[in-house]
Amino acid sequence: MIFEPIVSQADEANVVPCKLFTFSLVFFVSRPYKKFINATISCYVETAARRQKSALVWRPGLTGARGRCRYERKFRRKIRPVENKGLRTLYREPDYKVRAVHHNQAEGDAYFRRYVDFALSHVPCANARILDLGCGSGWSTVAFRNAGHCAFGVDLAVSVEAREADKGVAYVCADATTLPFRDSSMDLVGMHQVLEHMPHPESVLREVLRVLKPKGQLVVVGPNLLSVGLAIKFTVLECRNMIRNRGHWERTEGMPRHPFGNTLPENSQYLFHHAWRTVKKLLGEKPVNFVTRTPDTQPPFHGDNDASYFCNPMDLLLWAKQTKTAKAIRWWGDGGRLNRVLWPVWGGTWVILEKR
Repeated sequence: MIFEPIVSQADEANVVPCKLFTFSLVFFVSRPYKKFINATISCYVETAARRQKSALVWRPGLTGARGRCRYERKFRRKIRPVENKGLRTLYREPDYKVRAVHHNQAEGDAYFRRYVDFALSHVPCANARILDLGCGSGWSTVAFRNAGHCAFGVDLAVSVEAREADKGVAYVCADATTLPFRDSSMDLVGMHQVLEHMPHPESVLREVLRVLKPKGQLVVVGPNLLSVGLAIKFTVLECRNMIRNRGHWERTEGMPRHPFGNTLPENSQYLFHHAWRTVKKLLGEKPVNFVTRTPDTQPPFHGDNDASYFCNPMDLLLWAKQTKTAKAIRWWGDGGRLNRVLWPVWGGTWVILEKR
């Protein structure tokens, strides 16, 4: 009897192969494990092929006690990150399935409190000009204005509730790579869960530094999508679900594409990928590589499955050091002393850069 292959559609353009696709020479295994091994090898082979600018397709055929594996190699050009226009269109729509919506100021203040307090603790001067980039619902911009600063909100779309709550706040619909502000016109630029949705994060950072004054602060708050701690957590949880017969060996139709994976083979793949990337960046990767991914464009969005970039604090520190246009002021969150030690693997992205 021939065991048909299970081919997984990997969607990452920059994934470290980790040498694990050498397990394609599968030896004799018991019948319950064939499905898992085929799915796991398919993930690693296809993602390794993208890294090597070629397409390795896993087509195993296990006949009786003998096994054979075949590969088809098709060379192609390197995959470049491309901005998804469909996703940008969805971001402009005030739909709760696409973006978080806070219908009143109390909800907005509760949601943005940590971000606003973190940014205000590093405002370089009184009555500062603050640019809230990717303001979303707009309540964080209102909070900056209520703190006594001149705040501007920029996003592809801003909620009507925030506009009506404080008509003195200036909201601008613009792209983060082409900000409609003069050079050296802002004292602080804040981004809350924004950078991971940018297909070209380095271009956004350069544009932000352009509008910042010398000694101005750039505050970046978001997830750490290369977190090894979270990758271990999701892998362990999926293993537990498999024991309880509630896990996933392979992808199903309509399943979202989470940055840490949705099936056990994907969870293990991303665990190795994130660990390898983290080690390279901590050792001083040159030049810094902003690892991008193909976002999931099927709402509802949750767990950053619509992210275009594996946001992490190490990239920001390396970029500032290598470009010599900014210096790092802080790179750990407000969760206590433990975050000063575990910031590369746990705790999200809480980075403050100062323009030189």
